[in-house]
Amino acid sequence: MKSRFVMLVCLLWSAIASASEGMWIPLLIEQQVFPAMQEAGCKLTPEQIYCAKQACLTNAIVRIGRGCTGSFVSNEGLVLTNFHCVQYQISKANEGGKGYLENGFFASTKEEEIKTARLSAETMCAMYDVTAQVLEMKGKGLSLKKITDSLTIDSTKDFQYSIEEFFAGNQYFMFKTKTYTDVRLVAFMPAEIAQFGNNADNWSWPRNNADFALLRVYENDKPIQPRKFLEINKEGVKEDDFSMVIGFPAETKMYGTLKELDLITNVLNPAQISMREIRLRLIWQYMEKNDKNYQECYALHSSLSNYYEKWQAENKGIVTSGALASRAEREENLKKWIASSEDLSKQYGDLFAVYDSCATLYYNSYTTLVLYLEGLWRMRTLLPSSIAVSSPNLDFIRSAKFLDIVQKYNPELEKQALVPMILLTGLYENGDNCSITKEKRLPLCNRISKLPSKEDEDHKVIVSFLDSVFNKSVFTDFNRAKKFQKIITSKKKFKDDAVVRDYLHKTDALYRLTEDVWIRLQERMAQFNAEKSKFDSINCVMNKALYTYYNGAMFPDANNTMRISFGAVKSYANPHTYGNSRFPYYTTESRVFKKINDNAREYKSNEKFLTLLKNKDFGTYEKDSLIMNFITTCQTSGGNSGSPVIDANGKLIGLNFDRNREGTVSDFYYTESVCRNICVDIRYILFCLEQYGKADNILKELSL
Repeated sequence: MKSRFVMLVCLLWSAIASASEGMWIPLLIEQQVFPAMQEAGCKLTPEQIYCAKQACLTNAIVRIGRGCTGSFVSNEGLVLTNFHCVQYQISKANEGGKGYLENGFFASTKEEEIKTARLSAETMCAMYDVTAQVLEMKGKGLSLKKITDSLTIDSTKDFQYSIEEFFAGNQYFMFKTKTYTDVRLVAFMPAEIAQFGNNADNWSWPRNNADFALLRVYENDKPIQPRKFLEINKEGVKEDDFSMVIGFPAETKMYGTLKELDLITNVLNPAQISMREIRLRLIWQYMEKNDKNYQECYALHSSLSNYYEKWQAENKGIVTSGALASRAEREENLKKWIASSEDLSKQYGDLFAVYDSCATLYYNSYTTLVLYLEGLWRMRTLLPSSIAVSSPNLDFIRSAKFLDIVQKYNPELEKQALVPMILLTGLYENGDNCSITKEKRLPLCNRISKLPSKEDEDHKVIVSFLDSVFNKSVFTDFNRAKKFQKIITSKKKFKDDAVVRDYLHKTDALYRLTEDVWIRLQERMAQFNAEKSKFDSINCVMNKALYTYYNGAMFPDANNTMRISFGAVKSYANPHTYGNSRFPYYTTESRVFKKINDNAREYKSNEKFLTLLKNKDFGTYEKDSLIMNFITTCQTSGGNSGSPVIDANGKLIGLNFDRNREGTVSDFYYTESVCRNICVDIRYILFCLEQYGKADNILKELSL
């Protein structure tokens, strides 16, 4: 038995394309990839990384909300994550002129910590392989929810259980988790320092960001005592040092076909980029007018621009990284393998033809759904009318909330985006990739195919439409809304919701548009669900074929569950971006001054911070220069924001916060020559706490 296990490990290890590639399941680290981790320099045991029965590194990892990661760094529930992961909560706390975005915040006592709304912290207690049970129950027709309820019948209210699928439904694991809902802001730097360079530097290297925030997790109004917290290595890193990232990567698509990559780069991403471009251009124009507008829209602009930049970088990375050639080579090898056996040919002979056909229908339906859902339905212009249209009754229109939403509506920020967004949906619905009949498109798209010039006859149609929406609708002006509400609450005939809906349909252009969007959104959703079901089925077959072909030497695509990746601290150069220049694995304060001198408009920082840097007042942890950020070769994805970066001995050396531009291709293809994850050096965080924030109370909590 032992010799068979060793042989399997050797097969798995030899099939891994790069020691740095992979997002591995904690439970299977020892069986799948631990020899490669040891070879890379890891000095831990598998049990120190993950163990259901004793405290281990994975116990220190926290899911922040549903989109980020954090880690416990003290025995009093102190959590380290990214500033950008909690910037919404910071912006809400900043309301009323608190100055947190400009000056930062450092609580000197627990009483000063800021409570947040709707922010949660989730820990993973254990995971179990339940593949056999799930597949047996699914064979009997049970849904995954019923299976989960059946397998967790002895659970208590203190823990939550979920069953997640891996390898597109070929493997299942159960997760035991605990969720905390009392999470408070403890410390963070000013926005300009936390996100130095903001959009100009997003998804790029080199960087100089203090992108960190400290939170505290409470239960019953007391700080929790985590099962495990991370100790800090304040000595720093050097090139080729082992590094490990643990977190909750959101989604990767490592095992699709060449056709799928084509659909992503030429259909889905261009639509998403165009959609965000419409919004971002107008938001930025509004922000540039004055500081009040800038503060008002800072979080919104940062949120929208993040993936706008990522999709563009992703498209470029797919073309320049070798992803297309690698995907083509894998397909050719898999086809030869299938053709080598009669049994394999019977099982997988039409695999690629069916996969590509289903992928085409899936991505086309997904693209139009995204345009309707994010592009139109979730626009602020449609917010009050969308609630009215989609609700079973019209109590909302009769409530104070209706007036409050309309009063807060800002037409200056939203008005110019409406028509371009409508026409964008028509462009994709009328194209070769997504042919939808005229009757099923929005009416305006049947009259106009593109934004007309002022001299064009169609310009009058646009002017008339905008006039009816922004100068006449009850949903875009507080006084009209208030007058309408008074009418429908005072006149007896309007007590009937059907009468009110009929009246709005006849008299309100925005209500009619929202009805049209709602009908088409439901149609697109139904179409998407049908195509997704077919695509999921063939994806399951593709993953099964690949798993067999590679003898199990695969990590499953990321799916918001905890994963471990490892690599090394390593410098970087990409000729497609930087020519022959090679950048070191770290940055220092000298680059801050260079960036400000070159482009003061994009690179800003406050005088207090710059004075510390100019005087080299680095404090306890650095002397001659301040190491700010560094890079490693760990494979990461969305959701790894805030993940701890851990050294060979399990100590905290940094905080993951971004990837380089071409490295965003790691969602589809990994190569060590291109892919880097960008980290805040732990010494920079300690400097910010000690010298800028004077947060001695926080430093005393940390285990250095």
